[in-house]
Amino acid sequence: MDLEKSFKGWIFTIAQNTIYAYYRKLALDIKMQRHLLETFAEFYNQTEDYIFNKERLSLLNEAIEKLPAQRKEIFKLCRIEGKSYQEAAEILSLSPSTVSNQLVSATKYIKRYVFFHAQEFILLCIAAYLKK
Repeated sequence: MDLEKSFKGWIFTIAQNTIYAYYRKLALDIKMQRHLLETFAEFYNQTEDYIFNKERLSLLNEAIEKLPAQRKEIFKLCRIEGKSYQEAAEILSLSPSTVSNQLVSATKYIKRYVFFHAQEFILLCIAAYLKK
């Protein structure tokens, strides 16, 4: 402390610096809160997407398992393994047109199954019922 300077000015400077420090800390806290909220919202959306995708994948697997054996094998070869109709036909000793017809039937069945068993469809039905 310099005795040549005013004691009142010294106290004022300490008070001023304390207030500035408080507002700097407050501004950082607000930035931190915003950052945490944004990060949480992004993480929540990712988690929600993961859950929905997991449910959809489970539903898709259920639909595939309900297919007749030959249709299931054709669907797996063409849609999951990415084989052409010709390759699948050779593997299964079928004609390419049979593979094509069976794949069309399998795809229609799976789409219908997933649509009618999806959680969103059930919620839509409940909402429609409650609206009456």
